[in-house]
Amino acid sequence: MDASKQVPSVLQGWNIAYQRPGIHRTLDVPTLHLLDHSSRPGCSIVSGSQRWLSEFSRRLSILDKTTITFLAISGSRNTVVREEARIGLSLFSTQVKHLEVGAVSFEAFADFASLLCEFTALESLSCASTYQIAVLPEKLQFSAPLQGLNLAFPSTTLVFEFLFLQDVLPTITSLSLSHLAVADYSILTRYLDTPNSNLQSFNIKMDSNFSGVTLGTFTEKLKMTQLKALRHLIVETTPRLSPEQAFALLATISSLQLETLEISVQLMQGVARMDILLSGNRFDFLKRLLVIGSSWAEVRQFFPRCDAKNVLQEGGNTLI
Repeated sequence: MDASKQVPSVLQGWNIAYQRPGIHRTLDVPTLHLLDHSSRPGCSIVSGSQRWLSEFSRRLSILDKTTITFLAISGSRNTVVREEARIGLSLFSTQVKHLEVGAVSFEAFADFASLLCEFTALESLSCASTYQIAVLPEKLQFSAPLQGLNLAFPSTTLVFEFLFLQDVLPTITSLSLSHLAVADYSILTRYLDTPNSNLQSFNIKMDSNFSGVTLGTFTEKLKMTQLKALRHLIVETTPRLSPEQAFALLATISSLQLETLEISVQLMQGVARMDILLSGNRFDFLKRLLVIGSSWAEVRQFFPRCDAKNVLQEGGNTLI
């Protein structure tokens, strides 16, 4: 029988990808809602749902030659991941390489951190979860070979600081941050001030109205002097950066290996300095420049030197 047809309706949101030798299959179950649909916001979860997940996980884990490599958890902010579910998830801890934790809630950050430390093979982590007790735990050891990290509000500060204290952040090669809040900038600044010869890809999205931080403060905080191996950079802001702010930000880049750049900047007087900077010897390895939020005709008009070097990329109309 098709395994996807055996998943009961209560399990509507765990995306599980698994493979056998020569075969790759996916149990794609859209979104996990552990809350009873008739319940009002904030009510307790359906009593047996997470226990069922634990039993489902136990049985799936003993299937012959079955390996779970990707696990995604999603739900509402009212979905509290209880101990039964955490036990079920931990059964795949030695197999999962890619973990995505969406807009669910944990009673305490310590619960999430403890679960995270069980995933010893983890290579990439995406997280946007909430923690009712936001206190960093002690005496936990994270030992996975994490390479990619994707964080979004409200999980950024706690997860970032936990991994920073575990000395994990300096070794990751890909970092994506979105919807930064005021509290997130302190730990981000500490990270950027630390010598780093590993980070190759950096993607940061910032909405000034959401974060409560001005674009001026944002560019002052975002100094990339220590990112010696940076190859790919995306800086997407709402509103768009002024030419002066964008130039100041790019001037902090010390890596001589930058290959791709996507940036949201207002095309107006002052952009010529950016064009000269990006087309010069300092960015000799630059192969692709995409200006977010502007038409192709405008980009070519304001970046003639980069256009002449054939590094401009069409298709930058997407904003946050």
